[in-house]
Amino acid sequence: MQEERALGIVVIRSDDTRAHLFRDMEQLLRSSAPGATGNPGAVEFFSTAGHRLAPVFGPNWRLLDLVETNDKAQPEVVLHRLRATVRHMRSDLRANLEAVESAGLNVDDGLARLPSMQGASLEAALEAWAQVLGHFLGSHSADPWHNFWVHGIF
Repeated sequence: MQEERALGIVVIRSDDTRAHLFRDMEQLLRSSAPGATGNPGAVEFFSTAGHRLAPVFGPNWRLLDLVETNDKAQPEVVLHRLRATVRHMRSDLRANLEAVESAGLNVDDGLARLPSMQGASLEAALEAWAQVLGHFLGSHSADPWHNFWVHGIF
């Protein structure tokens, strides 16, 4: 992949229900997040600049690498998809009030952590989401909100 690899990788489920950010390919391959090996569900890959990334698989369908496609960067498409993910996360949180509360979490706190991203550029949205969607700037977040929103678990 080209120079953008160092800037990060955005992984979004094809149904826009989950998203994850990674610092680089190595971090993605070590992860158990959507897009890493062994996880169900179709995902799509993008650079943080909005370029679509095509997966490269090995003989056993194990993800090996991502390569930038020839498509023009579309940061507005990635931003639209992340906004859809936020809407789903808000809905999912409200639909799972009992599970949230039984895990000792506060629903209002969870809703307050989700940024609106209205009027934000893709870069600003990714910065705002780095802590929630995880793996982007640092190590994996074991935060329960990260696990709920990104992995769908507590």
